[in-house]
Amino acid sequence: MTSAATPRKTAFRLLRWRAAPLITILTALVLIALRVKGLLLAVAFALIVGSCVIREDHWLKPALSSRIFIKVGAVSYGMYLLHGLVYNGVEILGNRLGFDRHGLICFFLALVLTFGLATVSYRYFESFFLGLKKRFEVSRAMAGSKRKWAVP
Repeated sequence: MTSAATPRKTAFRLLRWRAAPLITILTALVLIALRVKGLLLAVAFALIVGSCVIREDHWLKPALSSRIFIKVGAVSYGMYLLHGLVYNGVEILGNRLGFDRHGLICFFLALVLTFGLATVSYRYFESFFLGLKKRFEVSRAMAGSKRKWAVP
C-alpha cells in the first residue's frame, strides 16, 4: 500500500508548484503536436485543471482572472448547449460559400457566433433563472433550526 501512495504523494507535490499549470499546458501542447490521442491527452488536460485547483496562486492566475475568461466562464454553459447548432449552421453556410468545414474561417465564425448567442442567452434567459434560485435558498439560521417547514 505504501508503494501506491508514493506516486500519488509525488503527483500532488508536483502539482503544488506555482509553475505546474504552465508546465502541464506545455506538456499538452507537445502531445497535441505529436498527434497523441486518447487517454494520455485526456490525463494531460485533467492535470491542467488539477494543477490550477490545487494551488490557486499559480502563474496562470492573472490570465485566468482576466475579464474575457470570467465572461467565458459565465456563458460557458450556453456555449456548450449552442455550439452544435451554430456549427451546423456555419457548416451549411460554408458549404454554400466554398469554405472548408474544418478551416479557420468556419472555426472562428462558429466561435464568435456561439459566444454571441451564449451571451444573449445568459443575459435574457439564464440570468432570470439564476435570480429565481435566491427565492428558494434557505438561510444558515433556518437550516440549523429543528423547525419543520411545510411546502406550500
